[in-house]
Amino acid sequence: MDWTVKKEASVNRGESVSARVKPSYGIIVLTVRDEPYIHFDRIKHSYYRSRGVRFVDVLNEPELRATETHEMLYVSDCWHPSGIPVMLEKFQWALRALLADPSWNDVDYFVRTNSSTFVNIEEFELELDRLPRRRCYAGSIVDRRFISGTCIIISRDVAEWFSRAKISGYLNCHDDIGISRMMRRRLVGMRELPMAMFVRDDPGQLGELEEALRKYPLVRVRNNADRELFDKSIWNRIAEIKGITGWERDVIGITASEKERRI
Repeated sequence: MDWTVKKEASVNRGESVSARVKPSYGIIVLTVRDEPYIHFDRIKHSYYRSRGVRFVDVLNEPELRATETHEMLYVSDCWHPSGIPVMLEKFQWALRALLADPSWNDVDYFVRTNSSTFVNIEEFELELDRLPRRRCYAGSIVDRRFISGTCIIISRDVAEWFSRAKISGYLNCHDDIGISRMMRRRLVGMRELPMAMFVRDDPGQLGELEEALRKYPLVRVRNNADRELFDKSIWNRIAEIKGITGWERDVIGITASEKERRI
């Protein structure tokens, strides 16, 4: 069965996009405190704050520590014995906490993403306006089978169900595949959001960024040959094109003790 739902059918009951109240959303970033991810996250933090976007970083570490105001810490080993990362549990734990947080009470959509994905707010909000407020499971669809874990958008009712769901039977696969299997059992269809891919290990990609940022709500940046070289250059160029400032001060202005604590 094809679980893809066409975008044209995404507005409920004939309701026009322009007539609806602008949806509220929060971004959940599943990340780690290692380079180059720290670099990417600093750029995103400045961007989200400048656009007034609610966000939280969810980290997975083996021991408790003091956290920043924008951080949540899931304490566990980072990997299952099988080699599968502990991502599904971390996401469910974060949803439970945020659903109980009064500051997230008005959220219509929970946007789960990762450090290697840029959520292009202006284009993203246009796409979000087209999605249904209930039974929504959206993102970049892979092979008509599942929504990529780079960015998964779920409506509040789906988040409430997922936060209570039994996940023990879905831990033998990567989390995005596990989520898709759970959604199928719940009969929640997939909805497509376009995503630009910058993954070719090619410096020529920098010249394609400006056009991509005019068109795409999601931009995936993962060049495995040299992430320090290619990925950081791409993120720096994103910051330049989008006029993101302030993130450099976070790099230059921290004290030696703060730097040691963050590493």
